[in-house]
Amino acid sequence: AEAIKSSTGFGIEVTDKEILEAQKAIANSIGILVEPAAAAAFTGFKKIDSNSEIEWNAKILILLTGNGLKDISSMKSWNLKSDVKSYDEWKNILK
Repeated sequence: AEAIKSSTGFGIEVTDKEILEAQKAIANSIGILVEPAAAAAFTGFKKIDSNSEIEWNAKILILLTGNGLKDISSMKSWNLKSDVKSYDEWKNILK
């Protein structure tokens, strides 16, 4: 809290649902499967950006660290469907 105050920064609250939606959006749009903790930073950015709280010429860095495979339980809600049913089918596709 002291670092935020002394740097004139601020924090923003995000929900678990928003974080999981962002995790899925990141995976779908840029192909990076991040862990939920990393998706939280992107979620906060989206909230701030949607409220027009970011100056148009601001330089922004969002670190998307961690591997989503650390917490695969978070992906259960994605309801992904695949026509590929087995490892052998995937192997043939990737050849």
